Amino acid sequence: MALSIHHGSAEYSGPDCVLTIGNFDGVHIGHQALIQKNLAKAKTLGLASTIFTFEPHPRVVLQPDNHPPRILSLKDKLSLIEQLGVDHVVVEPFDKVFSMHPAHWFAQEIVAKRMRSKAMIVGHDFRFGKGRGGNAEVLGQLLPNIPIESLNAIKIGEDIASSSRIRERVATGDVEGAKSLLGRPYWIHGQVVTGAGRGKQLGFPTANLDIHSELIPARGVYAVEVDHLEKRHRGVANLGLRPTFGKHAFCMEVHLLDFNQDLYGEELSVRFIQHIRPECSFDSADALSAQIQQDIKSAKKILAS
Repeated sequence: MALSIHHGSAEYSGPDCVLTIGNFDGVHIGHQALIQKNLAKAKTLGLASTIFTFEPHPRVVLQPDNHPPRILSLKDKLSLIEQLGVDHVVVEPFDKVFSMHPAHWFAQEIVAKRMRSKAMIVGHDFRFGKGRGGNAEVLGQLLPNIPIESLNAIKIGEDIASSSRIRERVATGDVEGAKSLLGRPYWIHGQVVTGAGRGKQLGFPTANLDIHSELIPARGVYAVEVDHLEKRHRGVANLGLRPTFGKHAFCMEVHLLDFNQDLYGEELSVRFIQHIRPECSFDSADALSAQIQQDIKSAKKILAS
C-alpha cells in the first residue's frame, strides 16, 4: 500500500494507530529501527502504522541563526519512510505558535485526539511540548491508557546513530562513517550548470552542479556514484575552490567514468562513497592532470569493491 501523506493534523481523520513522533532528519539506522518497531507493533495490534513529523525542523523556527543543515529534503525523507512500509505520515507545519503549546496540550490534543493513538513507539531522546518539556515518562503520566515503548539508542561502535553525528561526519569528509550511521551513502542533489570548461580542457569533462542540498561534505576529492534518469554511474567529485586556477567561489564538479554526454540542465543525485584526498593546489595544469588520472584510478578501485 502506498504511503498516505497528510499535511497537518488539524484536519487529519486517519485510523487508530501506533504512533511514532520525531523529526527523522536522515532516516538513519536509529530512525529505521524505530520505524521497524512501530511496524511490528502495528501488525500485532491490527492498527495503522503512523509517523508524525514536522516541517520545517523546529530549530529553523526557534533558532533561525543557529539551526543545523538538514540531511534530507522533505521529499527524500518521505520517500525513505515510504520504502520502509509505513501507512501514514502527518507532516505538521511548525511555527512559533505551535511551539508554545505545553506538553499536556500536545499529549491530549495531538497524540490522543487528532492522531487517535492506541500505542506509541518513541526514541530514547524523545521530547515534546514547549521547551521540550515532555519525555516518555511524562507522556505515560498524561496518557496512562496508551502503552508506550521506548527504544534504546542504536550504536555503531561508540557512535550513537544521530542526525547531529551524521552532520559532523559529513562536514569533516568522513562519508564512510556517515554511511555506517545512515545505512546508505550520503547523497546530495544538484542541477548541472555551465562551468569554466577547465575539466574538458584537461581531458576530463565535468558536470558542474548548482547544489540544492544544505549539508555539504568537506572540500576534497571523493569516489561517488551518480544517479541520472534512473541509471547509476561511477564518478569522481571535486568540492572546493579550484586553487590551482586562482581564487574562485565554492563549486562541485563531477567527472563520470562511463558517461560522456551533455548534461546541462539535468538533475543529478551524487552518492558519496569514499574520500580520496583533500583539496590541493598544483604548480601547473599538467601536475593537476596527472593527479586527476590518479584520482580516477583510486575511484575505480574503490567503486569496484
